[in-house]
Amino acid sequence: SHVIRRCSGCGMPVVSYYGRFERLMSGVRAATLDDPASVTPDCAIFTEEKLPWVTLPEGIPHFARFYDAREVLSADSVERLRLLAKHRNAEES
Repeated sequence: SHVIRRCSGCGMPVVSYYGRFERLMSGVRAATLDDPASVTPDCAIFTEEKLPWVTLPEGIPHFARFYDAREVLSADSVERLRLLAKHRNAEES
């Protein structure tokens, strides 16, 4: 599932959590930060839906739709996701 947390004041989406990652990975809406320029994205996703005037940042991976986290995340992050999957599988057994 995809959970979106919104600002209680204005309803603006602030953070997204993607079900398969639980709380190990979240998507932060850069426009909601006090200093959006202080954050560098790991990747750009769903670029096939971008408007023609949107410029994609250089130096980060771009994906037309979603992506395989192993292509983008650090080895430590990938290992945490692997352990999470192993833990989930053990709980379901």
